[in-house]
Amino acid sequence: MPSTLSRPPAPRAWWALALVALVVAWFVPVALLAGARPAGAEPGPGIANNPWPEDCDLRVGVVVDRSNSIKGASDQNPALVRTAIGDLAERLGGTGASMAVWSFGTLASGYSGPNPFASAPPGSVIVPEDYPSIGFTSLSTPGGVQAVTATVDAIPFTHTHNAPTDPDTRWVAATNWEAGLGHSSHGLPGAVAPNGDRPRDADVVVFFSDGNPTVDNQQLAEGVPHVDVTGAKVEAALGAAEEVKTTGAPTRIVAVGVGDVTVENLERITGGYPAAREFDDYWLTDFGGLGDTFYDVATRICGGSLVLRKLVPGTEPGSWVPRPGWDFEASFPGGAPAFVDPGTDLTTGADGRVELSWLNPSGDTDVTVTEHLAEGQRQASVSCETASGPESGAPAVERGGEATESPWFTVRVPRHAQTVCDVRNYTDGADLRLDKSVAPEVLDGPGDVTFTLTLTNPDLVEPVRIEALYDDHFGDLLDRDNPRVRDNTCDDSEPGSRVMAPGATGSCSFVARVEPAADGGPHVDVVTVHGVELLPTGLEGDAVEVSDDATVSFTTAAGPDLSVTKDDGVETLAPGDRSTYAVTVANHGSVEATGVTLVDVLPAGTTFESASDGGILERGDGDAARDGSAAVVWPWFGLAPGEERTVEVTIAVPGDAVDGAEVLNRVVVDDDGTHGEDPTPEDNADADRDVVADPGVVTPPDDAPPPAGPGPLPRTGGDLAELALWGGALVAGGVALVGLARRAPGGRLRLPVPLRLRRS
Repeated sequence: MPSTLSRPPAPRAWWALALVALVVAWFVPVALLAGARPAGAEPGPGIANNPWPEDCDLRVGVVVDRSNSIKGASDQNPALVRTAIGDLAERLGGTGASMAVWSFGTLASGYSGPNPFASAPPGSVIVPEDYPSIGFTSLSTPGGVQAVTATVDAIPFTHTHNAPTDPDTRWVAATNWEAGLGHSSHGLPGAVAPNGDRPRDADVVVFFSDGNPTVDNQQLAEGVPHVDVTGAKVEAALGAAEEVKTTGAPTRIVAVGVGDVTVENLERITGGYPAAREFDDYWLTDFGGLGDTFYDVATRICGGSLVLRKLVPGTEPGSWVPRPGWDFEASFPGGAPAFVDPGTDLTTGADGRVELSWLNPSGDTDVTVTEHLAEGQRQASVSCETASGPESGAPAVERGGEATESPWFTVRVPRHAQTVCDVRNYTDGADLRLDKSVAPEVLDGPGDVTFTLTLTNPDLVEPVRIEALYDDHFGDLLDRDNPRVRDNTCDDSEPGSRVMAPGATGSCSFVARVEPAADGGPHVDVVTVHGVELLPTGLEGDAVEVSDDATVSFTTAAGPDLSVTKDDGVETLAPGDRSTYAVTVANHGSVEATGVTLVDVLPAGTTFESASDGGILERGDGDAARDGSAAVVWPWFGLAPGEERTVEVTIAVPGDAVDGAEVLNRVVVDDDGTHGEDPTPEDNADADRDVVADPGVVTPPDDAPPPAGPGPLPRTGGDLAELALWGGALVAGGVALVGLARRAPGGRLRLPVPLRLRRS
């Protein structure tokens, strides 16, 4: 039954109270009256909230603040409040839920009688129409929904206390959270419906207010005239909320705050301060957003919501920032639930997020989200979290199509819960960048240089695992036993750990000996890195290959540097002996020698026996010696830098050779000049000098006259000086032996000087 006060203020106090009310109403702004922050002692933290009910067959109680400040802020606000709460009733229709409504201001639904507020005009009263209410009414029928919405529409949002002369000024619309939450104290009742239903009888209470508590039952009972926000009034509201949570049904309180409401106070009466969670225990909005907010509350009561947050790489490696204007497409594998809002085509807002909500009395809801990527884009990861409820934590996420332009994922959203999914996308970044340098860049000739490699991964998302590092001259630079390099720092890391992180840069160096190219040009050194992208999904991406080169130039033009030596291993030969000469040709240069021609001029009077490697005897018809002497010529061949080749030629000494005669065997080598001139032509000829020693001949004294008459192999006084003259004439005259052989008539090699043997 409605309660009344039995002790009105003394008659002489009315004028004083009215004067105080006039002063307060005239000088104190509405926002301060209805929304000032708490003063005085800090209120308690509040107890934890009760969990969401298990199903949708529940009782929902809505406590509506009808304080003056709502209409005072805008004449449009009352309609926005009525529409939002009415829509809540309509959306819960057919879910098995029932709804009750209580309203409050200075006092709350269920009170009628004299206005106890000391600031009210003398004789003012409160009537049931000041705080309309309805007990729990089933929403399963249109009639039930209509009864609830009619009650909400009847709530009289007024704004009269700023006009003291207004005859309707009765001070019924202060803000008493204690009474609104149904707490009775100091002889004043809390909110109660005509059928006796109270907020504590609900499974879920939705508490709506646009400010903080400005009065409480104690103030009203004590006749204190002014309105303000104090810690004591918040404590009174907190006590009322805890009574709702702990008395009767295990009621869960959720709050919707607009205007100047203090967040901490909403937290205290719902989930406790600071444990309460926004979008689970309380919601903050403005009057224009009340419709969406109450719909979100409805989905928590009997449905769910999914928040998609699109993140893309920031400017720093590893950082992610919101991406507005990103499109998603949602679908429901188990069938579309009711009131899907805003629909299945979703676009992220300015904060990079979009929320999808629905009602589903049947239970949890599976949602599949698909996005259509532009060329070069990849989905890095999808991570979801359900913030509250018995299934809080990271739900299982099924993914598919990661390697396509339409990746998708499916997540199960528990009923009464909100699941938030972070979807990270990125554009496939630039490939690895390799820079190779060398010091010094110029050498006089072959020598050591230091190569430095700098590798950069410009991709801000994908690491790259380095698989191989090859140099085209010096081989595997990751091989610690590579003999062709030294002081190598490229092999410092262990296999499997060579990973370039996103945005990382690293360098290494090695020392190697370089020589001019085969054609005498600079040394161009190319190094190649082989790797593989590591995708954020844990899979391997594309193979990576990047190369760079460095060049070393040489100030001295390089060419082949040929030399020839011959030796038969003896110094004396007997008449009739055979002697085999080993002829060795070497290229000491840094470039290849091509078209190498080797000519061996046989000693006069000797007989050619054989030659290895295709050497053939040319007699006077070719006249390679240009004096009619027999010569052995080998076919053209090539010699790489550092390569040498040995051939053999065998001769026979006549049986009637004269004791003391010289057996002088000469050899000359040259190339075709393609790769430059020989820098040391003086070693392109050689000779082997033996002496005939007849064991049957006694050497005469030094003063004995020489023997008369020539022999078959005359003794000669020729020596190496004559050989030098012979070879030197070839060089000094600029006549290359091979060149002569190619340019002379008949294409044969001709020696420029005759061979003369002298007796000693």
